[in-house]
Amino acid sequence: MRARTRLTALAAGLTLALGAPAATAATADQAQTATTADQAQPAASASVEHGPAPTKESIGVDGPYKVASKKAPIDLKRSFYGGTIYYPADAGKGETYGTVVTMPGFLEPGAVMDLVAKRLASHGFVVMRAEALTPFSIPLVRAQAVLSAQKVLHADADLAPIMDTERTALVGHSMGGGGVLHAAAMSEQDAVIPIHPWAQTIFPLVKEPTLTIGGLLDNVAPMVEYTLPIYASIGSETKGLFTDLAGTHWAGLVDNKVIQGRILSFVKLHVDGDTRYEQFVCAPAEKGFTYKSPC
Repeated sequence: MRARTRLTALAAGLTLALGAPAATAATADQAQTATTADQAQPAASASVEHGPAPTKESIGVDGPYKVASKKAPIDLKRSFYGGTIYYPADAGKGETYGTVVTMPGFLEPGAVMDLVAKRLASHGFVVMRAEALTPFSIPLVRAQAVLSAQKVLHADADLAPIMDTERTALVGHSMGGGGVLHAAAMSEQDAVIPIHPWAQTIFPLVKEPTLTIGGLLDNVAPMVEYTLPIYASIGSETKGLFTDLAGTHWAGLVDNKVIQGRILSFVKLHVDGDTRYEQFVCAPAEKGFTYKSPC
């Protein structure tokens, strides 16, 4: 359940009409971040808790659930290009889990999102690791692929008993990061996480809680050209920017306990409404990182 009305496809058209970003790194530095703990609160009106109480150590490693997987075949009628679904194999009786769709970047197979997808599934989410139409798809095309993948996932009859399709998140890398932002402007979600995002537009229509992951040494989508202006343009009042000072373009996809712990905590707080994770979402940056906090 979400706090605001679902956006229509018309809103997506407005996003495109706004054109390329004029924001600069200086603008990003001046962007206001939330200043109260209330703004870090989840959008969901009810909350669920899956797994034991989290610790600083547990959020950066695999969770308590064994992970199973199934292939999702290509369905061109739905503009779906295939993927792999990861989900808790040992779901508790009566438990239902929020859903996540991931999207890779330019020239990347869906498999680059494996670690993120499996890690989230192990903590109690049903995750579609989706493929793009082609390796060359632009962010807006990837957005359509994301939304098609979400529809396919939510229609899966076998997993229906363990899915809560009202709790949703999108995670994307590079052009996939731009894709999930476009998707969030078109269709309401509970959380959005663009990792080293690449896009040539701005995102004032994205109102969802958003955590942007950046890498200071990213030479594919340099922070000054992409991450910072994209972050500054996001219209959400609950947005964070977590930067790895030694991070390259793939820093958010590897088994970095700090970054993966931030991603998990953000999804747990805003998709599950699990306030046990608020302490980790609002914690100051670790050594070697900077953080514009949403708290």
